[in-house]
Amino acid sequence: MKPYGHITSKNLRLMLFLARALAVIGAISFCLGLISFIAALIDIRFIGVLGAVAIVSGLGLLLLSGFMAAMVAFEENYRLRTECLLQQQK
Repeated sequence: MKPYGHITSKNLRLMLFLARALAVIGAISFCLGLISFIAALIDIRFIGVLGAVAIVSGLGLLLLSGFMAAMVAFEENYRLRTECLLQQQK
């Protein structure tokens, strides 16, 4: 399962790839942060701080990847609309 599987792009393929990669890295970071935060409940304080940082950074990466995917989707929609209008003018 790849993130943003329904989004395609002709011009911004690299940005879409980066959005997908950041989504995977963010999800992994968030999951590892949750695991280490739960392990901190056993009274391992250092891991708890790292878990909190991993959770926040994972959420930040997921937010950034979502923003990038939205930009790619808007650009692709705009490109298709422009091509349709240009074909109608001919």
